[in-house]
Amino acid sequence: MSWFLILGFGRRRRELQEEIDAHVRMAIVERVDRGETEEAARQAAIREFGNVPLVQDVTREAWGWTRLEWLAQDFRYALRQIRRWPSFAATVVGTLGLGIAAASAMFTVVDHVLLQPAPYRDADRIVAIQETIGSTSNTSLSPWLDIERWQEQSRSFSEIAFSEKLSGRNFISEQTVGTEIDGERISPNLFRVLGIQTVLGHGFIPEAPSSVAGKNAGTIVLSDTVWKEVFGGDRGILGRVVKVNGDSYAVSGVMPPGFRYPESPGGTPQVWFPIQLDKDDQSRNFKAMQYTVLGRLAQNATVKSSNTETTLAAFHQGFLDIGNRAA
Repeated sequence: MSWFLILGFGRRRRELQEEIDAHVRMAIVERVDRGETEEAARQAAIREFGNVPLVQDVTREAWGWTRLEWLAQDFRYALRQIRRWPSFAATVVGTLGLGIAAASAMFTVVDHVLLQPAPYRDADRIVAIQETIGSTSNTSLSPWLDIERWQEQSRSFSEIAFSEKLSGRNFISEQTVGTEIDGERISPNLFRVLGIQTVLGHGFIPEAPSSVAGKNAGTIVLSDTVWKEVFGGDRGILGRVVKVNGDSYAVSGVMPPGFRYPESPGGTPQVWFPIQLDKDDQSRNFKAMQYTVLGRLAQNATVKSSNTETTLAAFHQGFLDIGNRAA
């Protein structure tokens, strides 16, 4: 509120009170001249004028400054309350500050998680492949036999990768004390499909998934968080053997800071293992593992063309439609 407004408002109030007083005095003088006593004339003049506070309120409302007066009254009341209960006032101010900070922090999370583009190379070329069985059943997971058919027949994708989340509770350790982590088994080419490279080591060597031990057998890739918090950011971590749930793995790479794929309701993976297929993956029974599938579009391909190809490939396997969406 401007100081000019405050000073002007106070001057107008004084002028109003002076006008009311002058009117009452004139009425008193007239009645005294007619023979009334001064006290009787005063009471009669005030009674004739009416309710003075009401006249003041109506006049100030006509000026349009009533809201400013209310604001000033609220401000004075707040100051009195702060002086009476300073500790309570400090608590209220602190609560308001935390609330504002939390709202700002939430926007920051939404901005980075939802509004910013995915931090992968040519992220608009990455699509998730999901199956639609019939007209109503929809799943984002696919068995290995479908993935194999897409890899063989699709020309719209330069590469197709897949992954599965580790189930249950998992712990990583080097000696005896274990740290709980989330993990993911991935096809060796998944990091290449995303366009992400390790900052230490070579990660996984791209090779066809196999049911026998391959070049990546017994290896593990760590997130930047696990590398720093569990192993102290030791740059000599490559080749060291760590244990996950009691099984031994040699560290083959460390991912860059902030790498967070894939996101899932169960948590963000912090370690990655190479997928090795087993005999159940060669069938379509209930034991067959279901995988999350990603593809990188070829240079001149579009989501529409890739959808047509994968649909035709799936049609021969009894599926009616395959849907692709941007990852």
